[in-house]
Amino acid sequence: MTLGSTDRLQKQGRRWRARPRILVLGLGNTLFSDDGVGVEIATRLREKPRVGVFVTEVGTSILAAIPFLEWADRVLIIDSMKGGKAPGSIYYGAYDDVRPSFEDRSIHERSISLALELSNRNLKAPEIHALGIEPARLDLGCSLSETLTSRMPLYLEYAEKLIEAFRAEPRELPQSKPKLVRALASAAELG
Repeated sequence: MTLGSTDRLQKQGRRWRARPRILVLGLGNTLFSDDGVGVEIATRLREKPRVGVFVTEVGTSILAAIPFLEWADRVLIIDSMKGGKAPGSIYYGAYDDVRPSFEDRSIHERSISLALELSNRNLKAPEIHALGIEPARLDLGCSLSETLTSRMPLYLEYAEKLIEAFRAEPRELPQSKPKLVRALASAAELG
């Protein structure tokens, strides 16, 4: 799929709308067990391609995502996040809402902020949402903990529902400053 293939127009009422361009970024270091959960979820999401959705595993090379951030209308960042809940818990919210806690609990957040600052200032900022998974362990190891591995179907289902919700809300043309999409479950814990 090419990045430009997602700008299909839809006639709704008297306004033309375009399908949003959705970016899913899987973050994390796969050498530190559960820190790689974002990469693993993104890898599995790529197995089911969707029109208008570009899924990539950036790992810890977040600056490499700048061209994708400039392309996207909506972004879903998936990463491990230490929020103090039980291992395997899910956190979700609009990035601006969860950012204060995300900064303290994800080593990758500062790189996300830097990537956004370095992206083309002439473009509108995309709507950004964060999906965090509470790690069970962050020690040296290339596989996820048993806790996160057993809950992987739940994480995939949750991410897929978010993506479908993002796809269902078209963007208006011409583009203007976006409003944050209401949180489907602010800092929700499933389980």
